[in-house]
Formats: sequence, C-alpha cells, structure tokens
Amino acid sequence: MRINGLPGALEKSNVSSEDKRIIQTVLSSIQEIASDSGRGALSAIGDQRGMPWPKGIGDITIIPGDGASSCSSVLLAIADSSKRSGRSSPKAVMTKVQQAMIRCRGTLKAVIFIADPAAIGGEVEEHLPILEDSIHVGDIDIFLPVTIVGRRMTVLDWM
Repeated sequence: MRINGLPGALEKSNVSSEDKRIIQTVLSSIQEIASDSGRGALSAIGDQRGMPWPKGIGDITIIPGDGASSCSSVLLAIADSSKRSGRSSPKAVMTKVQQAMIRCRGTLKAVIFIADPAAIGGEVEEHLPILEDSIHVGDIDIFLPVTIVGRRMTVLDWM
C-alpha cells in the first residue's frame, strides 16, 4: 500500500535504514487497519499496550497506549481531536511526546504523530520550534506528522 509523502520524508531525514524499515512497517500496518476499518480503528491501537506488529520489528513505544514509559527507537503517538481532554486528546498526547523525547534522548530516533488534520494543525504547529530544535541538535532524526482522511494516509511535509 502507498502512503503519500513517506518516501520523500524518509529520504530527507537522517534516519538509519533499520529505523526506516520499522517506520514503513508500522505505517503500513496502520494503513491496513485504517483501510479495513476506517479511522475509528486507530483509537483501538492507541489504547493497546503493544500492537501485534510483524515479527522482527522490535519494540515500538505507543502513546497513549503505554504512556511512553519505555524507550524505543520509534515512538508512535495517536491523538484524537474529538477528545478535548483525557489521555488521547491532542494536547495530552503531544505533552507525552515531548516528555518521551527528553527522557529517551539517545534512544529515540523517530516520532510518528498520527491525528486528523485539525489536531495536526493545532498541536504540531504550536510545537514546531521544539521539534525543529530536537532534530537540529540530533535528539531525534525525524518527526512524521501523519493524517488519515477517509482511507488515505498522508505524511505531511513540514520542514
């Protein structure tokens, strides 16, 4: 399945080939779920502690799923703009992302932030300076804001 914008985003980044493979596998798995069940299925991923990824993918930290209590090279954050508060609200998810970026410095390399366009526009735009600085100083290699509209998944180009 094709994920709009992903090849270009990965090409412009300093992500290792192993982390690129993990990112592609994670997003492909999510796209399959979204294609089968629509956007509503994504809230189930965010609530699970560990998604059944294909074998050999390694650990993925999921927010709000495990609250980013562990550190892995790839963090998957899923926000729901229909939630004004609570652990899956865009503000709460982005706060957890920033906490994980600080706590997991040196381990975390890629952050995938999945949300609808309203959440991406609000939360990502508000935190762009911090995200840009984190990439610039090498704390993370890539931040991927991803939207799902209908059954189409798109990685937004923000840099």
